[in-house]
Formats: sequence, structure tokens, C-alpha cells
Amino acid sequence: MLTPVVRPGGKLVIRQRLDYLRNCSAYVDRALFDAHTHRVILPAVRYERPPQGLGPRTITFTVTVPEEFGPGAGEYHAAPEYHCNPLQRHYWPITRAQNVVRFQIERKP
Repeated sequence: MLTPVVRPGGKLVIRQRLDYLRNCSAYVDRALFDAHTHRVILPAVRYERPPQGLGPRTITFTVTVPEEFGPGAGEYHAAPEYHCNPLQRHYWPITRAQNVVRFQIERKP
């Protein structure tokens, strides 16, 4: 993570290392949480094939922390599921544990 501390309304910059092993489609549910029971659902990530081909990749992206988030601990969650054949696409996708990125939310000035 590139910004371990962020203010409400600020940009959280996350850098992740991914290793695309198979040519499968994916759907990733994403959300932000603060320590005060606020939750914001972020737009899902979808792709039919790994965007840059197979192999290890580093991705960097930004997420705006909502103004209503209070100071304290914050978390970014990403829950991926993969579909490599029709059975997985319609009934039983490949899932794994959520990616959780922890960060701190500063008090507004």
C-alpha cells in the first residue's frame, strides 16, 4: 500500500502483486469499511481474460475514501471469483479468501 494514512475525501493508493495462472474470467466484489460501521460498495472489477496476459503483474489503483468515514482503522476488501469453464461461470466459481488492505483514517482538520 502506498498511502497507509489518508483523510476522509482523500485518495487511498493501493499497489498489489497478482499472479495470473490461467486464462479465466474474473469478477471481484470490492468495498471500503471504517471503524464506525460505515461501508461503501465500490464498482466491481470484471474481465474475460487477464488484462495483461498470464504471469506475475503489479497493479496500482486509487480509491477515494468517503467524506463520512470517521477517524481510526479502515479496510479495503476485494473478494475475487474466477470462471474457467461454463460450470464455474453458472454454478460454482473458484473463490479464495478476500484480499484485505488495512489503513488508517486521519481526523479531518
